[in-house]
Amino acid sequence: MDDFNQPILPQEDGVIDLSGQNLGIVSDRIVRIDALLDTMKRHLCGKGEWFGEGFECEMLAPGGIWQKGRIRLQLEFYPEKTDQLFDSQEKIETYENG
Repeated sequence: MDDFNQPILPQEDGVIDLSGQNLGIVSDRIVRIDALLDTMKRHLCGKGEWFGEGFECEMLAPGGIWQKGRIRLQLEFYPEKTDQLFDSQEKIETYENG
């Protein structure tokens, strides 16, 4: 992942463009983050806790000891380095014009 910066936690009212991707859970090209998270929750049998406070569990790391804690899922976005970015307004105009 050398071509990427540090991860960003997307805001739920943001949108992402999944052009050319087949995730198997969403069919739209442009999807709101909150809609994607809702779809993921439905596919996890409605267990919204996966994305909230998580679930109590114990974890055993290789060569380690059992450790109590919580496990949860998190959506992260890894932006490309700035020399690979293009203007977001240009992308919006391209999408709107077909």
